[in-house]
Amino acid sequence: MHNSQDVGNTVATMFDELVKLGVETNRCGMMVFDDSPIQEVWTAKSNMDGPATLIVGYLDVTLHPMLQGFHDAWKTREPFFTYTLLGDDLRKYYQAINSYPDYPVQFDLEALPAKETNSNFYFGEGAIVAFTNDPIKAEGALIFKRFAGVFGQTYRRYLDLQKAEAQAREAQIEAALEKVRSCALAMQKPADMLDVCHIISDQLQLLNVKDLRNVQTLVINASKYEYVNYQYFTVYDKTSVEVIDYRLHPVELALAEQMLTSKEAFYSKTFEGDELQRWRDHRRKTNQLPDPKLDEASSAYYYFFSIGAGALGVTAFSPLDENALTTFKRFRNVFELAYRRYIDIEQAILQATEARIEAALERVRGKAMAMHNSNDLATTAGMVLSELKKLGIDPKRFAVGLVERESRKSLSYSYYSSSEGDSLALVGSITLLDHPVLEKVYACWQEGEDYFPELDGDQYKSYYEAIAPGLSLPPVTQSQLDQEQYGHFISISVGYLVAWAQKKFNETEVITLKRFASIIDLTFRRYLELQKSEANAHEAVRRASLDRVRAEIASMRSTSDLEQITPLIWSELTTLGVPFVRCGVFIMDDKNKLIHNYLSTPDGKSIAAIHVPYDTPGFFARGLSHWQEKKIFIDHLDKAAFAEIASTLVQQGAFASEEEYLSTLTHSDLDAHFLPFLQGMLYVANTTPLDEDQIKLVQSLADAFSTAYARYEDFNKLDSAKQLIEKTLVDLKQAQAQLVQSEKMASLGELTAGIAHEIQNPLNFVNNFSEVNKELITEMNEEIEKGNFNEVKALAKDITDNQEKI
Repeated sequence: MHNSQDVGNTVATMFDELVKLGVETNRCGMMVFDDSPIQEVWTAKSNMDGPATLIVGYLDVTLHPMLQGFHDAWKTREPFFTYTLLGDDLRKYYQAINSYPDYPVQFDLEALPAKETNSNFYFGEGAIVAFTNDPIKAEGALIFKRFAGVFGQTYRRYLDLQKAEAQAREAQIEAALEKVRSCALAMQKPADMLDVCHIISDQLQLLNVKDLRNVQTLVINASKYEYVNYQYFTVYDKTSVEVIDYRLHPVELALAEQMLTSKEAFYSKTFEGDELQRWRDHRRKTNQLPDPKLDEASSAYYYFFSIGAGALGVTAFSPLDENALTTFKRFRNVFELAYRRYIDIEQAILQATEARIEAALERVRGKAMAMHNSNDLATTAGMVLSELKKLGIDPKRFAVGLVERESRKSLSYSYYSSSEGDSLALVGSITLLDHPVLEKVYACWQEGEDYFPELDGDQYKSYYEAIAPGLSLPPVTQSQLDQEQYGHFISISVGYLVAWAQKKFNETEVITLKRFASIIDLTFRRYLELQKSEANAHEAVRRASLDRVRAEIASMRSTSDLEQITPLIWSELTTLGVPFVRCGVFIMDDKNKLIHNYLSTPDGKSIAAIHVPYDTPGFFARGLSHWQEKKIFIDHLDKAAFAEIASTLVQQGAFASEEEYLSTLTHSDLDAHFLPFLQGMLYVANTTPLDEDQIKLVQSLADAFSTAYARYEDFNKLDSAKQLIEKTLVDLKQAQAQLVQSEKMASLGELTAGIAHEIQNPLNFVNNFSEVNKELITEMNEEIEKGNFNEVKALAKDITDNQEKI
């Protein structure tokens, strides 16, 4: 014998040899005895077509007195025991062993002999058992005794081989367990479960476990009614990781509930027939890994041992025997210890990760609170992307949108990376309308909810085309269109944080993203406060600057004062933070058809005023045209343009030579900006174009200049009027002197005339009354002749009164 399996062949050979020696038996075999009532039975049964058939099973000696009798005889170390079965006793014996589940032979109760004798020939560990129709004769008994002695040696060798095999198998199992233990202890992340499943599968096959389909590990999350299924498929050498909602199938539900009952829980399930087909359909509906072998199989066997909050399982296409299950349970025991250690390590990792997240949040929070002005936003917010990358969250596109509730307008700040680190920049604005994703973003933001769209290539292209017109973004790549894009819109009070990736962030990553979103919210609220404060401060500076311009220009009284305009403009542009290298004022003189140019050198000194006619061609004509139309004029001035201007100025006599004008330039490539006001244009030139806000500042300065310059013109008009008044006053004084002399002569004439008048008046009075009295006397004579004496008396009285006046 080379191994313990050969002992069965020995029993069959013994039966064949007994037949050759003429010992007639119905069947013979061996029983291995111990103190328990359950005994192992090896029986050789005659076979007409060839060698004897070996039957191995177990019998309970309490089933029948005969079994109890030859077991008791072994206990008392008797060399021989015989028992004759007759009639009902014979039938009861075979009925008993037919009904015993662990004995694999069924006897035909209708074909039993009338009598059968059982003979037992003992050796140390058991007995050779023979069933014959008649008692064995002395010669046959002697042969059996000799066979028993030899078989005792054979069985002891069998025990030695069995022990050696058991030790070898135990060593093999221990080696396999050690490999599983090492693999389990080396786990650093949940995906390493796949390596453990692979190792267990390989070791089970080395231990002769046949027909394996897969080995899998379940990590159960009871709060979500799901488990993560890590699988290694032995039949395909493939792995898969799947999240299973175990409420969707009764078997998965029963499995999860059974595994959660205790750490020693065991669950097994056999799928056959229609139930197997329903199981296949369920796997397909839940998008589990395709399994052609399972589709072809007629049955499948599932076995799971609990590991606490999960399970270690194996499935096969044929049932596993007790030894295979025992071995697999040992794998579970080893894995459970390692898994517990893994859970501890994972907990420590989670704690370390939490500490890292908190430290990162604190760094960003501190940076946000330390912001001194709105310009700090780029680097402060950029820290969020840097810290997320350190935590393993690295989206393909990362941005912040600030939402205006009424207009639904969203200012978009996009993150970008450079050699100097991660930063943030305003890339434009969009309106959250006219696309399902944008409308959903706005609706969720209003409710304070997060939104996680999943877009295929065409959907993502449509979304990108909807936002691209308002934003400065790189074009969408083909790789983005070839696979699904996952959006993560995290709502904050002022808008939302958005991250696009080619895989959906897991729950932990989303929670981390939301925690950072709260810091982004703080940062942008701080940014908006600073921006408002800066706007107020800037407005105060602007107003102060404009007031200074008004005051300075209002104090100007002469043309020479006007030449100091450009240093004033230079100073206020510097105060307002407008970048420039040259500045000046163009005053349009409609009356004289002249453009008066007052220019400043880069250091703020005034260049002598330049006066050119309206009909000067080129640069000046273009500027005049824009002023007349009240439009901003922006022109790029290069060497050729400056040469043209220099030539024009020399022709107009403003400069003696072109070189004299060109020597005032420090840059030969500038962007010139002319902002119109009522009386002319404010000129600012810089090496790069001014932005919209800077142009607005310059325009407000131009408007203030216009107001002040109008007052200056009013003062000039008042001064001219004063001079005219003073000249008029001199003329009036001269006229007054002449008038006085004339008055004197006139007064003398008037005096003389008066005296003559005064003399003439009494004479005229006397003459007049004398004439009246003369007329009264004539009337009185006429009345006397008439005899009207009463009228005569009245006339006489009037003559008397007139005479008294005379």
